[in-house]
Amino acid sequence: MELEPDRTIRMDTVFPMPRRVAVLVDSGCASSCENFLLRVRQSTKVTTMGTHSAGVGDYGEVRFVWLPGWRRVGLPTNRSRGPRIDNVGIAPAVVIPGSESDPVAFARRYLASPPSR
Repeated sequence: MELEPDRTIRMDTVFPMPRRVAVLVDSGCASSCENFLLRVRQSTKVTTMGTHSAGVGDYGEVRFVWLPGWRRVGLPTNRSRGPRIDNVGIAPAVVIPGSESDPVAFARRYLASPPSR
């Protein structure tokens, strides 16, 4: 079975506000969250911040099947295209240091600073 060809979706309007957006990410971001990250990082307004995501987004829609006896196996029913992230995760554009106690405050300070080009 052939995959549907990739397509580009272009927005006809880009609103001036917000100018900059931070998306915070950590290892709790998995699967659908990783699909979200892959999409939002295409925007020039978005900066991902934090640590690597969980790295489980390559295979999806897991269905479980009981085998004879007591064993159960999980089988993915689809696979993503694009960069492989399993066991690696998606790296944020800006790493928030582990010593930072408040990631939201860090993101606010970052967004308040002049954008680097």
